[in-house]
Amino acid sequence: MNKIIRFLTLILVTVSFSACENNIEFPDRLEEKYMVLYSMAEAGKPVLVSVGESVFFLDNVPIQNWRKDATVSLYINGEFIEHLKVYDRNPPHQPVDGDEYYKSDAIVNSGDEVRIEASLPDFNEVTSGSTVVPYPTSVIDVKVISLVPNENGNGYYGKLQITFSDDENSNDYYWVSAKKRAEYYPEHPDWIDNWIDVKYEDKIFAEKVDYIIEAFGEPKRSYSYGFFDDRSINGIEKYPLTLGFYHNPEVSKGPLTFAISLCTIDENYYKYLKSYRQTFDNSVLQEPVQVHSNIKNGVGLVGSKTNSISEELYQFDVVIR
Repeated sequence: MNKIIRFLTLILVTVSFSACENNIEFPDRLEEKYMVLYSMAEAGKPVLVSVGESVFFLDNVPIQNWRKDATVSLYINGEFIEHLKVYDRNPPHQPVDGDEYYKSDAIVNSGDEVRIEASLPDFNEVTSGSTVVPYPTSVIDVKVISLVPNENGNGYYGKLQITFSDDENSNDYYWVSAKKRAEYYPEHPDWIDNWIDVKYEDKIFAEKVDYIIEAFGEPKRSYSYGFFDDRSINGIEKYPLTLGFYHNPEVSKGPLTFAISLCTIDENYYKYLKSYRQTFDNSVLQEPVQVHSNIKNGVGLVGSKTNSISEELYQFDVVIR
């Protein structure tokens, strides 16, 4: 069996090096420019929008060319509301992180259908995308359910549980993030706190893992957030979402402290996150992944979310159990 694996590996390496000797020509269509429209509507807040144009990945230019000369129109439930004003901030590098160019006066709410139209002087077509802002879920309880010594004797491993309710009458999608304060020194309030990500180990986060990655012993990837749909938990009134964390009492002074966010997201944002994460699969057999877009006459995303809890702090006594 080992001989077969080594033989297959040799073939793959040989093909890879032989491909490097060829000149790769890109079709002209890859160099066409597309309008890029990105917005994440959030219940209870104004609408923020980024508008720009795509760039060819071999050009020596910034990753994204965001524009400030667009006309951006906001429609809520089919009614024109306003043209968005330029929201002048430092040039954005990742709109997902919250850097946008345009901002509405209007506030959107759960259940609203939001449509955004954008145009640029040098593009003939109007670009548009729409979303329905989801309703929040009900968070019932947040607690630490276990804290036990690590097998290697270094610190403790615990489980944090977020119990929430899922609506059986709708298809729901969720995004969750939790960070544990790892270093905190009350005697030095001017020192910066150090936060670390939890482990998204609940079975609902289970994804298909490439067997080749496992065979070569590569570590499982870690992320700063998790997302999932409700296909396996639809209608459960009290679902106990379980996250893992590491605790070192030598540096974590005081109570166990977590910053937790849980929100419902629309289907388009869920599909975008899922396809975007798949692009990081570096398996030799991984097929190219098309990142999800719901933009007409362009690329990008118009999605939405509603916070159930947003970066709220939870503290628990350190109890070994």
